[in-house]
Amino acid sequence: IKNKIPRVTDLFSVHHMEITLGVPPRKAGTPLSPVHADIAASLQLRFEEVANSLLKNLHDAIPGKTLGLAGGCSHNSVWVGKIPQNSPFSEIFVAPASGDAGLAVGAAVAANNDKLEISASHPALLGPDCHDVRAKKISHSDSRIKEQRFSDDEALLVWLVDQIVQEKVIGIFRGRMEFGPRALGSRSIICDPRSLTMRDQLNARVKHREAFRPFAAFIMFEHQNEWLEHSFYAPTMEAVFKVRPEKQPLIPAVLHYDQSCRIQSVRKETQPFIWALLDRFYKNTGVPMLINTSFNDSEPVVCTEDDALSCFLHCDMDHIVFDNRIVSKNLY
Repeated sequence: IKNKIPRVTDLFSVHHMEITLGVPPRKAGTPLSPVHADIAASLQLRFEEVANSLLKNLHDAIPGKTLGLAGGCSHNSVWVGKIPQNSPFSEIFVAPASGDAGLAVGAAVAANNDKLEISASHPALLGPDCHDVRAKKISHSDSRIKEQRFSDDEALLVWLVDQIVQEKVIGIFRGRMEFGPRALGSRSIICDPRSLTMRDQLNARVKHREAFRPFAAFIMFEHQNEWLEHSFYAPTMEAVFKVRPEKQPLIPAVLHYDQSCRIQSVRKETQPFIWALLDRFYKNTGVPMLINTSFNDSEPVVCTEDDALSCFLHCDMDHIVFDNRIVSKNLY
């Protein structure tokens, strides 16, 4: 592990790749050049060609409009968002943990040989509840932080929207943790997508990563088609869609270079608190979206209150929401 980042041995022959591509390996820390962007774009294009061909073969064998996806390639959200335009499938569901962990669960379900029903209202909110992982090590009486409580969610939502429009960076720690790599509003960092500088602020202040890295957003599902082209319900944040031209200037912080955006669809019945937050922000600003990125900094997504407080104290965030409590930094 170097600089909190795990390193693994090469999964391919570096010598063979250098001969094939005619490009020497890029040393860690050196800047990306146009040739690296060209290689990445070419790999993405070829991946989509092969994947779409497999989908056609699948549909020929099993006709239908509904497609369920799992496996690591399902996290290629650029491809997933274009599946209805490139195949006969129109209703797409991506398993929330499509890597090895999720596939292991699928194997267990298959081996169980019984029909199982998901009791949770959202297919990904299956982790430990926030009340089961309360803080043990970091005291809330720590002089570096202060705390305030709200009598109900309505008062909290009013305060949150006021802070978001002031471009504050806010961590959310509520409810059951997400299963899988995507933060979906339970262990998330949220901000205003309308800010021209918010992407750079988040990358520099919190994520400490390359400035070009974009951020995803969650959106009220009932407004999705007004803002996005050829979109479908995507509750696990596994699809990228083009933003409609007239809406693009309104959300610069979540736009990709090609004017697309990776989104999470939010319904009132499955995520009532996040939906209510988006609804109040929409009524205040006319934008039914917020930046939603994972609550972490070069480490796994926070699971416990200790994790959340530790991350909060070591990066430049403004507040954390713990249920109806707000933790903020003391400014001396």
